[in-house]
Formats: sequence, C-alpha cells, structure tokens
Amino acid sequence: MLSIKTCFSFLMSMAYLCGFAVTCSLAGQIPLEKPGLFKVTSETTFPSSEAGIAAYVNVGELTSSELFQILLTFDSTKNSDDNFVSGYHTIDNVDIGIYAGMDGWIISYIKKTDDTANIIIPANVDFEKNTLGLTKVESSLSKAIVALDTYFSNYQDAIQFYDFAHPEANALLISLKQADDYVDSWTNDCEFTYLIPEDITLYTSEYYLARSYSTAYYFINDDQIESVNYSYAKSYEGFFSDIPSSYLNSNLPYTVRIEGDEEYHGFGGVIFVYKK
Repeated sequence: MLSIKTCFSFLMSMAYLCGFAVTCSLAGQIPLEKPGLFKVTSETTFPSSEAGIAAYVNVGELTSSELFQILLTFDSTKNSDDNFVSGYHTIDNVDIGIYAGMDGWIISYIKKTDDTANIIIPANVDFEKNTLGLTKVESSLSKAIVALDTYFSNYQDAIQFYDFAHPEANALLISLKQADDYVDSWTNDCEFTYLIPEDITLYTSEYYLARSYSTAYYFINDDQIESVNYSYAKSYEGFFSDIPSSYLNSNLPYTVRIEGDEEYHGFGGVIFVYKK
C-alpha cells in the first residue's frame, strides 16, 4: 500500500489518475481502504460515527501501560478504559481524533464535519521534493507511536487511509500547484486544469488556497471563487471549501488560476474523494 509520502514523490506535468486529468506539479492518488483486521475491541470502541478521512496502522498488541503513554499525548480525552483510549491532538488549531486499542490499531482522523482539506499542513508541502509532507493525521499518528518508545519511521510505510464518512470511496486525490516566481512586477500567479471523468462517483470536491505574506485569489474559468486577505500573523494558513457544483460537470476541463502580488509564494489546488 502506498503511503502519502510515496504517492507524492514524483513530478507530473500532466497526470491521469483513475481518469482524472490534472496539470499540477504535485499530484497524487491515495488509496482508501477500510481496516480489515479489526478485532472486537476496535470494532465496538472506535468512534466511527465521528470520523472522516483517517490514517491508521497496527503496531502489534498493546499493554495497558502503553495505552496510558499514548493517552498522555492527548490534548483532550474523549473516552478510555482498560482496552482503548481515544481523544484529540490539536494540530494547527484543528482537533484531530486519535484512537488506540489494545489489539494494536492506532487510528487518527479528521472529523467528518470538517473539510477533507484539513488533512494538509501547508508548511509541510515541499514542491522542490514533490512531497505533501506529513499530514495532520500522520502527525497525530506520529505522536502516539513515538510515545511507545519507538520510531515513527518504523511504521510510516505501513500507514493506510480510509474515509469513514464515505465507506464506498476508494481514492483520495490531492493536486497542488505553487505560484511561479514573479510572473511580472505586479502579479505572481499560476494556472492548472482538472477534468472529472464521468465513470466515477464523487463524494468530496474541495478547492484549496494557501498564501504566504500576501493577498491571494482563487479563480475557476475566470470566476473568482475565493479571496484571502494578507495577514502576517497567519501566513501560510490554508483556506478551503466546496467547489461550486457548476464547476463539477464530467468530461469538461476547468482552468484554475491562483493570483497574488509580487510577494506571493503560496499555492492552491483541488481535493477529491471518489469511487473509481
């Protein structure tokens, strides 16, 4: 199974991912697959009704003492007993759910009431290395795993993903492009296109805009979708919402343009959860 790290370790000028056509410099498909080996403990105690996009791994059976060490990493506790602990890690002002069971399953998740785009940590995206970097759910897993006195890297390649809010979905596509350096003396922008195939079921469709030390604008087919004002204290914060339905017709190319002034070094993109 490919990890996010692996999925994003390549450069694509024109990517065709399960029919999606995207012209982003950083694009990758992440397989979504339900944990298939839950024992009774995890099946009955994991808060699946609250969870959306999740990352999970099995680290082998855990003792009560090890569960307690994981609980100590929580910023707030949801529930626990001798067999499991659940709570939240607050990452970039977002509460990321975290669960660990005695059967070894550790699962971190975005709440289903939150946007899928919350998975991204803007400061971790690295276009030079063509990697998304650690996401919020992976960062949450890392906190729990390190508490077991082991290295996160020992388990990183075994991490898998699932959308508890959309059980039928089997793929997450994240496509991002960074603004080019100084297109002219006043503007700094970039463009990319996406095309949605007709033979998929689309569950989530969101746009993403991150800006650094600048006001930024997000356009689809020259229609302004988002505008984010400059704020030094919140540089590189991500802004996102649902793509309007009028820009989701199948087999039609849509052009996204991201603009900012000469100080703009942010990026933007699209996020889709779907069944292929």
